[in-house]
Amino acid sequence: MTVPSAAVTKISAKCNDLSDRKADTHKVDEKFEAADEKSVSIPHVETETAELKSTIPAYKRYKGLAAKIPASLTLPSHYKLLKDMFSCCDMVVSLLYNRSECCTFDKLKKAVQDMLRRKFEAKHLGQIKAVYPDSYEIQQEKGNVENGQRSNDYQMTIQPIIHVDENNRHVSKRKDGHPVFSSSEISKRKETFRMLLFDIVKDHHQSFLRSMKLPIEVDSSKLTRWHHDFLVENVPDIEPASLPVPPEPASQLVTARDVLDAACGKLPSRIEKALKNVAKAAEEGKQLQTTRKPCANSSGGIHKSKQVLETIRGLSSSLLERIRAKEALKAEAAMLRDPKTENEIAMLERLPGLIKILRSHFITEKKNALHEDKVIVTLCDSYKSSISQSSVEDHIVYMLQIFPNWISRVLVSSGKFIKINKSTEISQLVQQIDEIKKKKQYVKPKC
Repeated sequence: MTVPSAAVTKISAKCNDLSDRKADTHKVDEKFEAADEKSVSIPHVETETAELKSTIPAYKRYKGLAAKIPASLTLPSHYKLLKDMFSCCDMVVSLLYNRSECCTFDKLKKAVQDMLRRKFEAKHLGQIKAVYPDSYEIQQEKGNVENGQRSNDYQMTIQPIIHVDENNRHVSKRKDGHPVFSSSEISKRKETFRMLLFDIVKDHHQSFLRSMKLPIEVDSSKLTRWHHDFLVENVPDIEPASLPVPPEPASQLVTARDVLDAACGKLPSRIEKALKNVAKAAEEGKQLQTTRKPCANSSGGIHKSKQVLETIRGLSSSLLERIRAKEALKAEAAMLRDPKTENEIAMLERLPGLIKILRSHFITEKKNALHEDKVIVTLCDSYKSSISQSSVEDHIVYMLQIFPNWISRVLVSSGKFIKINKSTEISQLVQQIDEIKKKKQYVKPKC
């Protein structure tokens, strides 16, 4: 069978077209392979960087953030405000520092006041410097550029002191080679400042404990709460550190004494005599102001001390010493008590009221067992203060632990039921609660 020549030419043209397309596909494959080889090098560098970063363990890098302060230890309100001011200062200083812009006190003051809506003065910056001396480097500089113009006045400038680990090669740096004030550094400084504030309050707390009639020695690192007589809000304000001041200009004559010292023997006798009288009157006025002392609270304090003496009159000194020793032991145990024991004591204080409500509910319903959900709702609605259902359930579980002979829980197919022994007197349960509470209040935690 013979194939027409036209068909042969058509088939050969198609074969040539297919071979050309195959060659094009090979070229495209080669381009993709070359692109893949280039893209592989990028994640390789990233993995190397990640491996270098992982050489410093996380527990060492973030060791400063691991130390926690118990939630029951609180700062005075003016210390909390100072902590917020320090956080705002760090945010403002970091923004200006990372832009290589000079941070003056005027800029810092305006920005912090806008953020906190509170007054921020040089005194607060001095307090921050007193608490955390390594936080900022503060200087008086002249010739800073403000709004495109160079100022001839002295201005207070603030620069952060950033502690950089020399072995860490992955610290970001500015164009001038200085390290960047990063967000992780801000968080670290914030926590350091908070710990330093707590150390100051702990020092005042220790002084208070030593000044008591029966001094108490407590390890500050193990404190979980302040002494119940220690007034946290009365902690004295932090004494500001001295800030640099601009150099004084040429001496000016301000007072009459200055004029006399500067022009001694150069003035007429009448003018010199008048200046001496003015200077003498000014000095006498200052002496009167310094010798006056406020005595508004003296009468109240005397009256209060008399009332206390009238109250304890007739009691033997040995009994008073025992009472004071007992109170001191109770206060020391309270300061070192762990939160779990504190929670149990709070539950024991609520139990007498809950027990009375529970017994009255059983007597009113005239049933031997009641559904636990209904019991929880009744206790929530009948208790003297607001209490959640989950908290009531915890109290029921605690009662099951300490009063197994009085209350019990029964599990059936329809749910959980509560049963109580109605013949037990409430006074016996309350007495048992008081004994447990006393043991927990006076027992020191094991170190």
